Amino acid sequence: MKEKGIYIHHFSIMAPSDVIERTMQFYRDLIGIAPGYRPKFSLPGYWLYSGDNPIIHLTAKDDKDPGTSGYLHHIALRCTNIDGLLGKLTEANIEYRKQDLNDVGQVQVTVLDPAGNLVELNFEQ
Repeated sequence: MKEKGIYIHHFSIMAPSDVIERTMQFYRDLIGIAPGYRPKFSLPGYWLYSGDNPIIHLTAKDDKDPGTSGYLHHIALRCTNIDGLLGKLTEANIEYRKQDLNDVGQVQVTVLDPAGNLVELNFEQ
């Protein structure tokens, strides 16, 4: 039985094809969110899954739609294995910021993905 309430379904990132490829590789190789089934749409892309849930949708489009804001502030993900992630980021020479949030019992790592989106990775202490 599902709990009542509103939950985040997914985030969508639309960017040029080369940026989408690098973004998919970033989430797959560093964060561990795997590409999976995606319906046939008119534009290419990926759905990236956490378990059975496609939580990040990537769409390749080389021109920006008029009227879109482009103001996605950040994506926040609950993660595990902080040491493994920090090792991967360091090995890939990707800058990140780590912050201990002791008052809420978590460590927060922030990083930019290849599409320029701020990604907040939260780890329980």
